[in-house]
This record gives sequence, structure tokens and C-alpha cells, in this order.
Amino acid sequence: MMDIIVSWPKNCDYPVWREFIRNNRELFKNVIIVFTDTFFGDDYMDFIKTAMVQDNITFLTSHVRGDKDWRNEAVNTGLKYSFSDWVWFTEQDFFITDHNFWIAIGAIMERADCFGAFEGERLHPCCLFIKRSLLDKTMKDFGILKDKLDHFGLVQRD
Repeated sequence: MMDIIVSWPKNCDYPVWREFIRNNRELFKNVIIVFTDTFFGDDYMDFIKTAMVQDNITFLTSHVRGDKDWRNEAVNTGLKYSFSDWVWFTEQDFFITDHNFWIAIGAIMERADCFGAFEGERLHPCCLFIKRSLLDKTMKDFGILKDKLDHFGLVQRD
């Protein structure tokens, strides 16, 4: 089984993703949601925690200070609570529409240590599966390299 780590802006709700988790919770060891500060808009953290109370979620909050990268801070906060052999980094607007998705994922896991959805030349953070033993060999820097690499680009480079 794998863990999911997702960064969640506290001023947003993703009802379709919440339903996806509810309907597929048995596929995942840990579902780790890390709320991130947005400094504007409403705060839906309490609503989301209540709405997902039966889904056995680990809810965390990441507060970014100074010039730290919000996503790097959130992902590393979540990784402290992840102990599975595999981690799936995803985004709430990544929708699985093929009923064979999980069959394909299982087959790929048998022959690759890192894979996901490509956008151009990069693996996009909307869907990135990585074996924990490989992830632990990286610097675990999920931030950007200004004008060169987007989020997760440094981990992929490592």
C-alpha cells in the first residue's frame, strides 16, 4: 500500500477529490493532507476535517516563513508522517477516469521506482509515484529553482 501526500490551500475545498478518497480509501495506507496558508479568502480547514472525519486522514498544517517555498514546506511536513514503501504525490484536480488506472499502476510499480504524469519533459506533481527508498536518496527539496525548475523538479533532478 502507498501513502498519499497532498498540499491543500486552506481557502479551497475539493468535493470531487474528497469523494474520490471516500470511495477509494482502502487503497491507501495513509492519506496525509497538509493545509497551506494563503493569507486571503476563507479558511475551510475545520469544514474539511469534519467532512472527512470518517476517512481516517492525517491532517497537518504548514506555515511558511520568510522566503521558504510553500510546497516544499508542506510536502516535507507530510513526509514526517509517511512510512509506506511508496508515496503518491497528487493534486486535487487530477481526476482518474480510466477504470484500469490502478491495475496499470500496480504493474508499473513492479518495474519502476518513480513514474507519473508527464507535462512536456517533466514529471508533473499532479501525479507522481515514487518508491520511498529512492525518495530518501534525494535532498527532498520540492521547491522551485527560479526560472529553471518547477515544484518537484529538484527531486527529479536528484
